Amino acid sequence: MLLEGHRLKDEGIDVVIGLVETHGRAETARLIEGLEVVPRRRQEYRGVVLEEMDLDAVLARKPQVALIDELAHTNVPGSRNPKRYQDVQDILAEGIHVITTLNIQHLESLYDMVEKATHVKIGSGSGHGARRGGPARERRPDDGRSPEAPSRGKGLPAGADPDRAGELLHGGESGESP
Repeated sequence: MLLEGHRLKDEGIDVVIGLVETHGRAETARLIEGLEVVPRRRQEYRGVVLEEMDLDAVLARKPQVALIDELAHTNVPGSRNPKRYQDVQDILAEGIHVITTLNIQHLESLYDMVEKATHVKIGSGSGHGARRGGPARERRPDDGRSPEAPSRGKGLPAGADPDRAGELLHGGESGESP
């Protein structure tokens, strides 16, 4: 998503980052450099100040393209929309193109494959408990590896490159592809 943003900017297209979550990844933070970032909206919820995409600021800025991370995100209660995909629909309705990311764990048809590959029981994505009851919980394989380091090729789709296991299983750096 970020690489595409840079490519579009280099072609003279007006691109902004509506929201990107780096999750502490230095490579993702580096990819943000050189792109305009719309400041986040700060909102208090249950005594904690949280940062969300500022939908009104993105709409007011009216870029040609907005880069928006984590399409399946649940917004803080009190936001204009309950879900980020609804924010994206509002942005699209204003004629702004959107490039977004989606973690494959949020695709119900892939739950079992992701769970098997990562050894993590996947939640419902709704933020209200996990699929098949109870909270999401980690299951470690017998060899003690973490879900972030699956054994080479184990649990990958047929024909998948084992050298890209992390990217395939965890979406790489904000869904980036080479």
